Amino acid sequence: MHRSGTSATTGLLAHLGVYLGAPERFLPADVHNPEGYHELQDAVDLNDRLLDWCGSAWDLPPELGDPHLGQLQPPPDLVARLKSLVASMDAEAAAVGRPWAVKDPRLSVLWPFWLQAKPTARVVLCVRNPAAIAQSLEIRNGLSLRFGLKLSEQYFEHLLSIPKERIEAQVRYEELVSDPEKVARDLVRNLRLESDVDRTRMAISSVKAELARNRGRLESMPASIDSHSISRAYARMLAHGPAPVVEPVNPPTLGLAPTSSPTDVAFENEGHAATTPVEVSSLNGCAPRLILAGHSHLRAIAGRPIVSESSELVAGPRGDGMLFLVGPGPKRDMSYFDTLADLAIGADVGIIWNGNEHLALYFFEAETPFDFLSAHVRTMNPSAQMKSQAAIRHRFQQTSFDTLDVVLKRLATGGLNRIALIGTPPPKGDNEALRALLQTEEFFVNWAAQLGHSVETVPITDPYVRLKLWYLLQDMQAEKARARGLMFIPVPKEVQDADGFLKREFWQDVTHANRAYGNVMYETVLRAFNK
Repeated sequence: MHRSGTSATTGLLAHLGVYLGAPERFLPADVHNPEGYHELQDAVDLNDRLLDWCGSAWDLPPELGDPHLGQLQPPPDLVARLKSLVASMDAEAAAVGRPWAVKDPRLSVLWPFWLQAKPTARVVLCVRNPAAIAQSLEIRNGLSLRFGLKLSEQYFEHLLSIPKERIEAQVRYEELVSDPEKVARDLVRNLRLESDVDRTRMAISSVKAELARNRGRLESMPASIDSHSISRAYARMLAHGPAPVVEPVNPPTLGLAPTSSPTDVAFENEGHAATTPVEVSSLNGCAPRLILAGHSHLRAIAGRPIVSESSELVAGPRGDGMLFLVGPGPKRDMSYFDTLADLAIGADVGIIWNGNEHLALYFFEAETPFDFLSAHVRTMNPSAQMKSQAAIRHRFQQTSFDTLDVVLKRLATGGLNRIALIGTPPPKGDNEALRALLQTEEFFVNWAAQLGHSVETVPITDPYVRLKLWYLLQDMQAEKARARGLMFIPVPKEVQDADGFLKREFWQDVTHANRAYGNVMYETVLRAFNK
């Protein structure tokens, strides 16, 4: 879609080594795009001809069911021009040994013609809040906000018709502005570009702060415009990118027979006989085994207390070779993960990282309730203040994921076999049932008192906002894993209800899941590691 960051994204790709054609063939830069449009004049002219053949224009796109788009039979001269352009780009890119791309917002509508001419092409989808698009079109083209929103809606419908498997990457304009480093890393990874530190640094510096010139204007949208419809449209587009929660980079076979021990007796009692620390020497010379480590959610899988005076390996409850690293808690400091790196040489390792960040930061409702857009949860609170997902991501990064980066970097040099990050339990959806549990936990009683409340009166954040926060944490874990070539093992759907919350039979306390949940995760982890 026009005004969605396509120029900045294409400029980023150019700096990352993607060939866009000879610069002298580009549309010239202007006051609206001082960095340049990165559009081949030949491609734009051809696309305008194709739109004209459909009886349309860039600001009057054809309907989604237009027979011209369905038949894909434009006049022979246009077909010949398109094939010639694709062949020319193939040859030029091959000569310089680089992949090539063509950029034009009109491709949002005309993508069927181009994919027919280049069947192996992959799509990079640029997404921006339609309200911001409309305001940018108002500034550049003098279009009314209502017309701009309608135009965005029409373009979005065409973009949503692109087969999801053809979409290789999605770039959010807001993230491009706030975190170009992450966008650059994602593009390198998703498009399988050659990684070059200096080139990536140059690419990042090319994304200018001026791209945010329309941010902050969303508050000026007229009250008569349906903001909820805008939010829904944007959420649909966000959900149309590559799946944010990913399976392992090299997916293991999951169709395995269960272990010999029945699931319902995996956690018979607190005092398993097999909880004796394993001597480090006993691991040497053995076949690699699976070691699980991490924070408090590890207990549900281990089926026993996981806090001890020192970090040490203990055998799992089934005697099937799964080991757990217990240690001082509940936070676990770097020495715990240093011990893991030392003890797990040659072993597969699964890490349950934190998992309560959303509760520690946002469990009790802020003075002004907030909400934010999520590709996973469509429910919105119309009376809440809209918050930027990027701001929440930044806070999670600072409070938890910066440390995870350090841990993963340390483990990467330790001679471990496969490493996986393991998803953490979904939130609980019944606020009143949670309130009853609060009274049993001193932490929450004290926290409520600090806010001037008792546990009976303190407002709890809306369940669907907490669910969005949890999904964001899972997405961030999956992204960290994918960036480092690790596995991410998501929570299986069977523990979630229809809305995505943790099913009641898996509740333990305010923040944790129980042993029945641990049983399910135990099997899930074993299957993922092909054990």
